[in-house]
Amino acid sequence: MTPILILGAGRMGGALIQGWRKAEAFAPADLILRDPHPTDLAAAVARDGARLNPPDAALGEARTVLLCVKPQL
Repeated sequence: MTPILILGAGRMGGALIQGWRKAEAFAPADLILRDPHPTDLAAAVARDGARLNPPDAALGEARTVLLCVKPQL
């Protein structure tokens, strides 16, 4: 099921990330985060091993994609 691509790591995506971290559901290295304005949480997860805003080619490695953006975006 991994790696997981999260498009949008703000409030929605961030809540998922926080819950997964607390539950130890996924290792940070299993996460690929794409966000135009990364939050402190996204930066912290990236320091722990997640890929934050990697090159487009890396996005194709994802087995699961979560769209966590506001509809108007």
